[in-house]
Amino acid sequence: MILPAAGTLISQSQVMGALNFSGTPQTNISLLYSSSIITASTATTLNSLMYHNLFMGSGASQTAKQAIYDTFNSGNTFKFLNWGDYNSDPNIRLTWTITNNNIDNIINGNIYIYDGTTDNLAYSYNVNNGGGTDNQTDYDTLVAVSTVNTKYWIRIDATANYIGPPPPPGGGVTGNTTAANDTDGVGGGTTRTTANPANFDQFNPLISQIVVAGDNLGTGIALNKRTTFDIVFN
Repeated sequence: MILPAAGTLISQSQVMGALNFSGTPQTNISLLYSSSIITASTATTLNSLMYHNLFMGSGASQTAKQAIYDTFNSGNTFKFLNWGDYNSDPNIRLTWTITNNNIDNIINGNIYIYDGTTDNLAYSYNVNNGGGTDNQTDYDTLVAVSTVNTKYWIRIDATANYIGPPPPPGGGVTGNTTAANDTDGVGGGTTRTTANPANFDQFNPLISQIVVAGDNLGTGIALNKRTTFDIVFN
């Protein structure tokens, strides 16, 4: 469900509909308490504030954090117009930098949104050797939150194209690292656990593996939360 644009009358019942609430109408406080403050840490349904919304509120220029969470948390007067252009089933948005410090290999591969059973292709990357990078900010993965069940993990695979002196594969791509954080850094579910990409070379590609998870590698990231991560190949 996508709410009307800001500047258009938006009713409490429409906001409740977007958050899948039913029954007795709720006050602004109880609605926000339920949707963006408490259940965000265990967001397993679409009835929590979806931080993947980036073009809300006045001028369709505010993120969900700015339009909803910050407004409510600061104690400012809350207006339902802040919910303008809200999408209750947005695509997952990710921000990342992939760096290839390896001198002997050009590296390409894929980023997946993993839902516990399926790798949903989100992006294909290619990074040149000797410091090449792939940088994306708030990238639209085209993977809707409704497709990832209750939580998501970030997985990658990689292949090495050896361009160093013969014979290949040389020393391979080793000592790789991952770092990650919650993009918005508010509400619940901000913990990110990372795993470093395994070593690989031209003859032994990196098979799909989890690189970013939630509280631990066995626990996914709340489906309503954004993630920023950095991967360095060495």
